[in-house]
Amino acid sequence: MHPSRDDLILYIDGTLADLVRRQEISDHVEACEFCAEFCRNYRQLAEPTEPTAAESLPEKFSRLRDSLYESALRSLVVDLKPLISERPEVSYLAADGPSGKQPAVRKIATLYSESPEVVVQIMRNTEQGRDYLQIQSEEPRLAAHIMVQLPELGREFVTDAHGRAELDLSPATNLEQLKWQIKMPDAVFALEPLAYDPDKVEYTREMTLQTDRHDRIDIRFEGRTEGKQLSIRVVELDGRTDFGPVKVVVTQKSRTNLVSALAGTPVMIGPVDPDTTIDIRLYQ
Repeated sequence: MHPSRDDLILYIDGTLADLVRRQEISDHVEACEFCAEFCRNYRQLAEPTEPTAAESLPEKFSRLRDSLYESALRSLVVDLKPLISERPEVSYLAADGPSGKQPAVRKIATLYSESPEVVVQIMRNTEQGRDYLQIQSEEPRLAAHIMVQLPELGREFVTDAHGRAELDLSPATNLEQLKWQIKMPDAVFALEPLAYDPDKVEYTREMTLQTDRHDRIDIRFEGRTEGKQLSIRVVELDGRTDFGPVKVVVTQKSRTNLVSALAGTPVMIGPVDPDTTIDIRLYQ
């Protein structure tokens, strides 16, 4: 079983009282590079940190835990494996087939990864003639606004806030035979709600967002008669300016935009709502 982040922190700190659970986590960390990297990063950053007050410890550890987890997920590519059911297939002859109306939605395939732990279900709505996928995970970062790739077809899809993505593929595509991957973002930015004068029809605002990993984007927010637009220019990724094409995913409420960008070349996204947070994720 994949340990929770809280159990990993207790294990690293030596405060996990359950000796059996401690040994289970120790064995898991030895075999799991994902959890091993989390432990290494936690030890490196947590050792020089001394809490100034006992009451500040939970909040500080919560922020540190989230930061380390996001760092471990950065650029991670997860190959999904088919989950083969042990239940035998049931075949019906014409004379004794199942009676009544068949379900409108049926499962095409179930895929999974053990490290990190996620389950992906490929579903088909036979009434609407549409396919979609659903990611399930106890960790929201592994389900919401995640890119799922089909490298054999050169296609990618981004899940919504509920871990779901529509698959606009040919009905003849053998979805269960394809190779599926989850791609975690190389950089994540959050553009907080913008202060602007709504009475002005035409206006602009420019800003720069960057991470502690030397990722940087230039933002230009434009209010136009036809709507509010966002211009994004990717300047640096991991301190490099000579990177190749980048997928830019902009999510806001229930809306998701996916565009391709080149280093230093602006791309336009819109319309956007300046009154709510805009999340920007970059994928190489």
